[in-house]
Amino acid sequence: MSKLFESLRGPKMQSNLPLESVYKYKTRFSMLGTTGSGKSTIAAFLVLTSQTLSSRFEHFFCLPVEGSSRILEDASNLRQGRFPAKTQAYQPFAYESGLLLKWAGTFRDRKVQIPISDYAGEDLSFMMRPKSLSTPSPENYGAAMALCNYVLDSDGFILVVPASRALMFHRELQIEPEPSDLALDPDVNLARILGAVVSYKEQSRARKIKGIAVVITKWDLIAPYAMRYGYDISTHQGMEHFMRVCFPATAQALKFYGLDKVQFFPSAVALEYDGDGNKKSWPSGGYMIETDSRTRVPKYWEQTYVNLFEYLKSFAT
Repeated sequence: MSKLFESLRGPKMQSNLPLESVYKYKTRFSMLGTTGSGKSTIAAFLVLTSQTLSSRFEHFFCLPVEGSSRILEDASNLRQGRFPAKTQAYQPFAYESGLLLKWAGTFRDRKVQIPISDYAGEDLSFMMRPKSLSTPSPENYGAAMALCNYVLDSDGFILVVPASRALMFHRELQIEPEPSDLALDPDVNLARILGAVVSYKEQSRARKIKGIAVVITKWDLIAPYAMRYGYDISTHQGMEHFMRVCFPATAQALKFYGLDKVQFFPSAVALEYDGDGNKKSWPSGGYMIETDSRTRVPKYWEQTYVNLFEYLKSFAT
């Protein structure tokens, strides 16, 4: 494992260089989700959480490796109360980052690595059937398909479920809409992506799926209505109930894969509101995140990401 750290003293990483060519690993987790579901935010919160843990615990060490991503900049933006910028689509490389972790021991250090790949929702739309209505150029289509194949060959997945887009109300009402070129129901889109992954694994000799982390994002936006509809995600059973009712097709696909290897992680962020109860926005766009002025840490469900760390660590080598 010491070679992981030796590689950092080697040639500078190029923006289009796969992280795997810089340091080796046996397990790769890829993000799955539609445009704007919160994939980049999850990766940035993992970095932010690792910084907090590093400052609190003497024997815990973490070194983020940006690779072709911008996770350090995204984490910095969170501290300023800004969400990460949208991931650019149709790139000929994966936005891959990594976290090198070390726990100092009396006799030896324990070192693990967590590589994570992030993709634009537009790229993953090509895994859905019927295909997205968008018609990219042949070059963009080729780049997107190459990334889809890279995703399909991953060992584990972080499935991002945007709670705010769920059809949890009557008459197809949503707090936030899905992208206009996709199906209205996010359950349909996620089930198509997940179905493509499971089918690919079943029909090919690709590496088997080791685990799926289901991160339910933007729970803060539906929290005022959740308890009214009986959705209590403080328990595992409550999260399964929410998935069965609001994301039945996705829940069905997860069951086919094996719920014993699936773990749920609810996520929420505190937004800033004005005196009339309206969410504040930056002049350049995007909601403002409430932050602690003393610590420069945004108010979010930190324990969720500590738990996600532990889950990913169990697959790292």
